[in-house]
Amino acid sequence: MFKIWIKPIIIIIVVLMGFSGSMYGQDKQIKFHLVTGRPLDAAIRILADMTETLITFEEPAYYDDETRVRETVPGRGYSVPATRTLKFSVSREQALPEMISTLFEAGKLIDPDVSYVMHADERYNHVFNIMPERWLNADGDEIKFTSLFAGNVSFRVKRDESLRACMNRLLDYLIPYDANTDSVLVWGAAGGPVAWEREFGVTNAPAISLLNSILANHNARPHGTVIRSLMLRRTIRQLENGERRAVLNVVRAGAFQVKPDADHVFWMEHARPVAAALDAFDEVFTDCIIHYEGPNYSAGGVRRFEDGSPIGPIGDRFFYNFSSTNAVEEILADFLSRIKIAGVNFRVAKVSDQSYYVAPAESASPVLSRLPVSIASGGRSFKETLENVCLQLKKLTDTEVKLDLHVDKELLSRDINISVPESSFYAAMHALFMDVDHLLRWRLLHEPASDHYVLQVHARK
Repeated sequence: MFKIWIKPIIIIIVVLMGFSGSMYGQDKQIKFHLVTGRPLDAAIRILADMTETLITFEEPAYYDDETRVRETVPGRGYSVPATRTLKFSVSREQALPEMISTLFEAGKLIDPDVSYVMHADERYNHVFNIMPERWLNADGDEIKFTSLFAGNVSFRVKRDESLRACMNRLLDYLIPYDANTDSVLVWGAAGGPVAWEREFGVTNAPAISLLNSILANHNARPHGTVIRSLMLRRTIRQLENGERRAVLNVVRAGAFQVKPDADHVFWMEHARPVAAALDAFDEVFTDCIIHYEGPNYSAGGVRRFEDGSPIGPIGDRFFYNFSSTNAVEEILADFLSRIKIAGVNFRVAKVSDQSYYVAPAESASPVLSRLPVSIASGGRSFKETLENVCLQLKKLTDTEVKLDLHVDKELLSRDINISVPESSFYAAMHALFMDVDHLLRWRLLHEPASDHYVLQVHARK
């Protein structure tokens, strides 16, 4: 359920359609693939930058609801929103309200009980406020959302203060209006300490109207960082002093630019972001297979318990966009040139016309996929052959390699009819898969908690 105020939106559609037509000159679809605990937040940041629009977005306070999808962080005693995947497409010629409507239609698939409302500030051509309207709790009861910016305020912006100082003062002032939060608000700063040219303010006026005026006036100034989005998050984390924390992220223009020729946008916020991105690339390039070995986390990049014992990869977040008309190897090489995980750079190699292999470029630990293995024909099933390859890797590294198979049982029991003399793991696996099923792909992933590797084998979905 998605509601838009009609009168201001009519004005905005004319402006934005003219803008998009002049900038891009054609109707081109852009496909979004977002993997994160907060996919709506991520999508709005990108759309705001792409359309050169100012958007404020308030996250639902429903993350406090124990029934919501969430993940407990081991050894920390708090939870975060569970990682979810959101996919949707928009046209460059659509006005922003249409894009947002499409976004929230897609969002219903991952959060069907939440409805949102979008307000357009009719005083400005490109200022929108998005917030939850209501949601259903575990008992099916409707909960109405109370915005931090609800209620009227009397507030003046001082001429000699920076945007950051002004916003901090406003947020300190607004806290009493938020009945749902005993929060400390944290400023996610963007831009330098540039003062205002004049004083302005409001008396007993809506707080959201004042917020829009502050941000729009800031953006209209000739010198200073342009703000594209302002995201208010209520975190699940329970702080030591018993307070909940709200985090305000101010995002500058250009942070999430989409290239004019791009038709795909990725946002990966994941414990293993490269693996997640390569899964997404597999969906784009359906005639190709991309194999992958991740980094060894012995040297760092690990989340740990308080006693220092490892839990799992810390993970990372990145934003990437590209045109799928470019060569696959070129796209992968460009993507990998921007990524560094656990201190490791990656490189891509072409195994065949339809097969690519991504692995650490260099590593203090052995890169398993470059180690020599062999495959003997006769007397072994596909599964038994994989088990034997894992055993060979273990003998070479003194590190256990476990199998994690996501293929049909019939395939696992199939007899192997080829013999591969000693060669690199990735070359031997290519030969094996070409004999069994050329659409299979493998992943070699290090598990820091137990210091072993997992060899995953996946069939094309």
